[in-house]
Amino acid sequence: MNPSDYSYKIVRSHRKTVSLTVDKTGQIIVKAPYGVPEEFIDGFVRRNTAFIDKNRGKRQAVENAAENIGAYTAQDIDRMKEKAKNVFPGAVKYYAGLVGRPFGRITVRRQTTRWGSCSGKGNISLNILLCDCPEQVMLSVIAHEACHLKYKNHGDGFYSELYRIFPDYDRCRKWLNDNGSVLQKRYDMYLANRRGS
Repeated sequence: MNPSDYSYKIVRSHRKTVSLTVDKTGQIIVKAPYGVPEEFIDGFVRRNTAFIDKNRGKRQAVENAAENIGAYTAQDIDRMKEKAKNVFPGAVKYYAGLVGRPFGRITVRRQTTRWGSCSGKGNISLNILLCDCPEQVMLSVIAHEACHLKYKNHGDGFYSELYRIFPDYDRCRKWLNDNGSVLQKRYDMYLANRRGS
């Protein structure tokens, strides 16, 4: 183990456990309670080097895939915006109808950690990058958020409703898990290109 490869940042708080994440730059972030000695944290990091390496490997694979495809262009973004305007309202109306609940506003934005969300008032927000996904994958997220019009959590009732209106949800979710990070990275590259121009 090369210590410089596993340098880390400690974030202390009134938590009870020690946890470890790797951010998008590859930096190791350790969250720890006040009072936990650095010797313990150092050992915790050493015991989790396999997890760190695996995580960094996945991130590098995403970087490589995005670089091979290339950044989104302004034309790509315009195309996605047009598709969102034409497709999202009808799809939300359809799945909300299957659930039997009214919905509020539909907003479209780029979200870095979510594909969609549903507020307590029934307002649905959808990630613009869904418009670069296969159609069924895009619809699976809309169906998911429509189910939140009826169920505000991810309990058994929610998933029972979701599989009723969208039986192919698991396969679509796997596609997003496998490919979504590449779409996000391509959008980051687009933003970087805009700032650089």
